[in-house]
Amino acid sequence: MFNKQFLFSKRECPCLEGWNRNDFKDYFLYTHPELNFSREENESLEVFLVGDILDAENTSLTNQEILGDVLAKNDSPSALLEAFGHYCGGFLVFVDDRSSDEQFVFGDTAVTRELFYYQVGPTEIIAGSQPNIIEKVQSLEKYSSQEARSFYESPIFSSKQVYVGDQTEYMGVRRLKPNKVLNIKTGNFDRFFPRKPLESLALDETVEKAAKSIQGFLEAASKRQQLAIPVTAGWESRVLLAASKRIKEQVYYFVVKHPGYTDDHPDIKIPQKLLQRLGLKLNVLEYPQDVQLTNNEREEILQDFSNPRFRIFNYVRHALANNFTGKLVVNGNVSEVARMQWDEIDFPSAWSVAVAQECSNSEYASKIYKDWFEEASPTFVENGYRVSDMLYWEENCANVVAKTNTEFGWKTEVFQPFNSRHLLTTMMSVDKKYRQKQNPEFYAKMVRLLWEDCLTEPVNPGFKKQVIRWMQKLGVYGVYRNGLFKLQMLLSSQKGKIKQ
Repeated sequence: MFNKQFLFSKRECPCLEGWNRNDFKDYFLYTHPELNFSREENESLEVFLVGDILDAENTSLTNQEILGDVLAKNDSPSALLEAFGHYCGGFLVFVDDRSSDEQFVFGDTAVTRELFYYQVGPTEIIAGSQPNIIEKVQSLEKYSSQEARSFYESPIFSSKQVYVGDQTEYMGVRRLKPNKVLNIKTGNFDRFFPRKPLESLALDETVEKAAKSIQGFLEAASKRQQLAIPVTAGWESRVLLAASKRIKEQVYYFVVKHPGYTDDHPDIKIPQKLLQRLGLKLNVLEYPQDVQLTNNEREEILQDFSNPRFRIFNYVRHALANNFTGKLVVNGNVSEVARMQWDEIDFPSAWSVAVAQECSNSEYASKIYKDWFEEASPTFVENGYRVSDMLYWEENCANVVAKTNTEFGWKTEVFQPFNSRHLLTTMMSVDKKYRQKQNPEFYAKMVRLLWEDCLTEPVNPGFKKQVIRWMQKLGVYGVYRNGLFKLQMLLSSQKGKIKQ
């Protein structure tokens, strides 16, 4: 029950017998026996770390050693927040600041280890990995308003089953988001990033720094568990392959042959040819299209997870679980923040954000995005960050990637080497023309630096990519992309008028 989850509450929870329990002020922090926990303190701060953290420079350090090193060098909340940005992993940090008698919690760069919380009263919260575990100590009710119900019953939510902003379908239950701390006493959020302008760095210098960090994070993770690295035709997997050169003999390289894929699919054909050239074994994993979860498995999932995406659990159970016992699954998620998902588009209004997230027809979701845009965009613009990049970071990564990590945690464990604030901001500091979603020169340079032979096979080949490359060279791709998005906004506006 509640595998690798946690509960943070002033109320005892007898049903979690056998879990680790630690006292944090007048709270109990329950952690599942398979969820790593570390504690450290100095004169000013007591810190609990839930999950795993990795150091790219000191790759042999354990969670406890990293936490001890951080506390030995930092004695204020602001210094602590800055320090954790240099690391990678999926973790939550609970902090008791003794100097001010304030307590707060923050997460890893994209908060890929989820935290939901319920405001019990003016000075008390209950937090957990999922609303389901919070319900073990607190009854929850779903929103009854027409706006909320229409969204959570809509086709867009039914198909994605992903929350928007920090809200959930439960009254009073919110989610911790990236770049913010949650004040445990008040239940309020405070933004701590960005606080200073984004630097402008030279391409080659930045490539070297980023490549070294990714390589270091992979090597640090490999000293804890055997890594399972996917190899496809895409850019992120090519960077990860190149970064694994020094540990290649210990890595389990794989690709999943999804139902409907043929041997000629680029994500099958290209990695097979490439790894043969490199003298490495590629494990091609298949699972039958008609295989399904058992009734008992579905009941377990419904008990432990909110709005579970059964297609993901089915994939984890039948494509991954049997092959990855004792292995840490690596992927390139979170990289999209730097390799601009909305490459030539920036968002001038809250409406444009709602359109990009395919929620413009929902008053409920549109209001959430309006609140986010009005709170966050002035800070981003003032400090030189693209609103579109930060939207992907704070919304798509924190909602979609984090949910996927949680669901993978049912049977395996996943790790994103790009999930480091220092790494992301380093990559974002170069001119955006080098980090386009399509044909990113930054990524190509990283691969050449790390393991040039990884480029002996093409990345994401095809006629469409060639056309985009020529449009980029001619300087018209941005006009084309913005034109398409303006058309999308117009069509969304017309749909809204028809609906009204």
